Amino acid sequence: MGLARVLVVALAALVVAACASEDPESGGPTVATMIPRPGSGSESTAKPEEATDGASGTTGVPPSVVASPTTAPAAAEPPPPDPSCAPGPDRIVTELADDTVEAVVVPDYTLAEQRLGDVTIPAVRVPGFTIPAHIVDNGCLISYNAPGGCLGAVEISSVSIPDVTIPGVEIDPVVVDGVELAAGIEIQPVTLAGASTPAVRREQTCAIETSDRTGGVPALVRDELIRPEFRREGGMRSFIGRDPVCVPAGCSVRLSIDLVTVPVRISSRVVAPELVSVVTTLDAEQGTAVVETPGRTSYTASADVLFDPGEASLRPDAIPSLQSIIAAIRSAPPDAALLVEGHTDSLGETAYNDALARARAEGVAEWLVAEGGIALERITTLGFGETTPVAPNTLDDGTDNPEGRALNRRVVISVLTDDG
Repeated sequence: MGLARVLVVALAALVVAACASEDPESGGPTVATMIPRPGSGSESTAKPEEATDGASGTTGVPPSVVASPTTAPAAAEPPPPDPSCAPGPDRIVTELADDTVEAVVVPDYTLAEQRLGDVTIPAVRVPGFTIPAHIVDNGCLISYNAPGGCLGAVEISSVSIPDVTIPGVEIDPVVVDGVELAAGIEIQPVTLAGASTPAVRREQTCAIETSDRTGGVPALVRDELIRPEFRREGGMRSFIGRDPVCVPAGCSVRLSIDLVTVPVRISSRVVAPELVSVVTTLDAEQGTAVVETPGRTSYTASADVLFDPGEASLRPDAIPSLQSIIAAIRSAPPDAALLVEGHTDSLGETAYNDALARARAEGVAEWLVAEGGIALERITTLGFGETTPVAPNTLDDGTDNPEGRALNRRVVISVLTDDG
C-alpha cells in the first residue's frame, strides 16, 4: 500500500468527524488529509535503471518502505466548565452540545537501508506523531429573567478552539566514509493559532411595537440572535523530499514524504429565532392588556386607572380593572405562582419611584388576597420604579412624552407557568 494511502486511512476517523462541519466557501465538509505529491511516498522510487541490487550488481526492486501506526491516542479530556454558563436565580441556562475534533494520527515512515555495490545508504526513519483529540465547548444559551410583559435578554456564550502544533522533522545527512553524499533535512514545527468568538447578546425589551412585521398589532419583538461561524486557520507541514543518492554502483531510492495538513474546524452556527409576543386587549374600557411570554402570562393595568398621582392606595373605580384580571387568572392552575410588579415613569427621584412602585405592587397584592380570594403564599411583589419603560419618557428632541409616560405607569400581574 502506498504511503499516501496508508496515511489517508490513518486519518479516516478525522474525515468522518469533519463531515459535520460545512465549509462556507466550498459548500462541502472540511477535512484533514495527507496531500500526495506527484511521485511521493513509497510509490516514488528511483527509475529501474537507477536502482541496483547491491549483491548482484543488477537492476533490482526498490528497498522496502514501511508506514507503521503510532500509539493510539487517549480519549479527549472535557474542557473546564465555562463560568458564564453557571446557573443562577436570574437566568435559565441551556448547554449547547460540545464538538469533538478527532485526533490526527500520522504513522512512522521508514525507508530501509540500501546497498549500492559496496556502499550502504543508511535507513531513514521519520517518526510519526499524534495531535490529540480535543473537545470544543460550544458554551450555552442564557435566557435572563425579565419583568412581566417584557422579553428578557438572551445571550450565547463565547467559544474557543485551542492551538494545534504539527511537529517538525529532522533527517540526518547521508555520510559514507566521511563524505557527505546528501545534506540533512530540517522542517520546522508549524503552530496553528487557536480561534475564538465573543459572546453575542440581545438586551431585554419591554417596548411595544406596531409594524408590518407584527402584522399591524401591538407586540413585543426580540430579533434573532446569531453567533457567527468562525474558523481556526488551516496549516500544513511541508513536503519532505531528498533526491536519490548516486554512487558508481547506482542510485538510491528518492526520499519523498507527503505534506501533512490539519483540518480547519468551523464552529456550528447557533440561532435563537426571532421571538414575537402579541399584546392583546383584556378590557378596552379599563385599559387592561395581556401578553404571553416564555414562562408567564402577564396582565397589565394602567396605574392612572388604579391610583391617584403619587398615591399607592387603590381608587374605588380601580376595582373593575382588577376584576377583569382576576377573572382571567382564575383560568390558571389554582396553585400557580403570581408575581405583582409596580412601574413608574422617570419623573421624580429614583428612590422615590422605587418606593412608590413597590408600594403600589403591595397594594394590588393586598386586594388580590382580600377581595380576589388569592392565597397570600402564591404572591410575590416587586417594584421596578422607572427602570423598565415600555415607551420613551421623552422624545428624540428631548421634549416630554406624556403618552409614553402614561404607558410606563403600570402594574403587571403575571401568572408563572412551568414552560419557560
